Amino acid sequence: MGQADNGERRTAQQWARLVEGYEASGQSQRRFCAEHEIGQSTLRYWRRRLEQGARTEDGQAATGVRLVAVKVIEDTPALVDSGLVVVAPRGVRVQIARGFDTATLSRVLATLEATA
Repeated sequence: MGQADNGERRTAQQWARLVEGYEASGQSQRRFCAEHEIGQSTLRYWRRRLEQGARTEDGQAATGVRLVAVKVIEDTPALVDSGLVVVAPRGVRVQIARGFDTATLSRVLATLEATA
């Protein structure tokens, strides 16, 4: 049931296409699964996994890149001595100026964790 037509296991990208197809179909989950010969619980699993931005075995995003809107409140000149630099696991650098707003930093870090 979780296999492609050639008898091999489906990849995350193949599941992403199936999930997209189901969501665009307007069909009930039961009918879509029957037509595509997949289990309903398997489809639910992959929908949840892909919605959570799950990673493939090689660490790549299963559904691609998610963009996050950023609003610039005011132009601030770059500081030479920021006081602190945070480097996220995927190489994203956040330079934090002295006197930073802790609530904003918390939101930025939460967003980075959610997309990691």
